[in-house]
Amino acid sequence: MPNYRVYTDQPSDLKTLVYGNSGGANKVLLVDGTGALAIYAGSGSLTIAATDLDVRDLSATSDNILVYGQDGTSTKRIVLTDTGGALAVQDNGGAITVDASDLDIRDLTATSDNILVYGQDGTSTKRIVLTDTNGNVQIMHQRRATTDTNEVVSTVTAYSGTTARDISEQIETTFAVLNSGETSGAVVKLQISPNNSDWIDDSSETTLAPTGLTAVNPSKFLRYVRIAHKSQTAGSDTSLTVWYQAHV
Repeated sequence: MPNYRVYTDQPSDLKTLVYGNSGGANKVLLVDGTGALAIYAGSGSLTIAATDLDVRDLSATSDNILVYGQDGTSTKRIVLTDTGGALAVQDNGGAITVDASDLDIRDLTATSDNILVYGQDGTSTKRIVLTDTNGNVQIMHQRRATTDTNEVVSTVTAYSGTTARDISEQIETTFAVLNSGETSGAVVKLQISPNNSDWIDDSSETTLAPTGLTAVNPSKFLRYVRIAHKSQTAGSDTSLTVWYQAHV
């Protein structure tokens, strides 16, 4: 009690209770059976400020730390690995972009690897480039344009020429000549030229009787081609129809 003096020769006989204030009433401080002071946060949280607060070193044999990620919502998900511990990666229906320079896994080998080469067929469809059994690339020429014209000419005693045709961009060229007269014959031949001025014979002469028809195409390449024609008999002229057909 206050102001009472106590005299004793035994320190163990002297005891003091330590109080704290709970915000309204004095309370005896609580200890456990060993005398350790009991600390708790009540209904709130207990904040401990510390630097390098280590209980002990973590051990792989007895400890583990799970790493979480967020699935795009408020739900946390454990980061997934396979049974070997490799991190599992998926694109969630999107695309995974990897930025790298010279990203090589290993050298490709002909015995275990292959690379297919594709082309486009003129639409959005991709086609594998075709080879034969020896690996030679197969090529198919696609005809993209055809020229088909004709003209009617009359023969005279000396040779004269039809309209010159520029065949520099054509793959195949053919002339057809019809003697559309009924009484007189004609002589025709094919000529080629490098400049549409100087002409060289590229076929032998062909005699066409009335209603006769022949076809001829160049055996050598020069840029310009025409049909040279004349009457078979001087003064006996006839009419010719000349077709020019070509494709690329």
